[in-house]
Amino acid sequence: MLKELFNKYGCDKARKHHYNLVYQKEFEAIKEQHLTILEVGVFKGESTQAWVDYFPNAKIYGLDIFARVPMSEIAVLEHPRVEAIRGSSIHIAITEKIRKKWPGVYFDIIIDDGLHTPRANGDSFKHLFPLLKQDGAYYVEDVWPLDKMTMTEMNHPWIKKYPDRYSFLEMAYFLQTIENYKVERFDNRKISGEGDSYIIKVTHD
Repeated sequence: MLKELFNKYGCDKARKHHYNLVYQKEFEAIKEQHLTILEVGVFKGESTQAWVDYFPNAKIYGLDIFARVPMSEIAVLEHPRVEAIRGSSIHIAITEKIRKKWPGVYFDIIIDDGLHTPRANGDSFKHLFPLLKQDGAYYVEDVWPLDKMTMTEMNHPWIKKYPDRYSFLEMAYFLQTIENYKVERFDNRKISGEGDSYIIKVTHD
């Protein structure tokens, strides 16, 4: 079902990365619950719409800088179970901005589909993980698992194009931010053929 929803709304989570295989197992048992979900990286709202359909009782919150697509052009943001805020997850002020915008709200699920660099992943985690419920789950999508990649894999054109962003040192920064928590990894690279079809899940314990 989740695969069909991702494809229906033109989201690449299924057709490119096959994340439906991960999320179907993770969310199937809780999808009818009254959840609060924060999605970092709204873009055109494709995946937001998929989450609205998949979680019929959930409140979906979006965070994006909305530079590529204005909020006024994203239809799903008008849905009664969707709210969004303009801001960057990598800026330290975002935690307080969210608390002021949505006082008392803590999230069952946070999905980081924002800026896909280890530095941004680490900063976003520092700013947003405090807003996760004690029994919640935090997912980081499109990770280049630099600490697991072979030298041949490190020769990927994207990695070579941005060596300052995708280095072992930058990856160490991200991993250090999550080292005191329970970490699970989902590797879809062989299935998808994409070097960043990789999710890191973080929970309190």
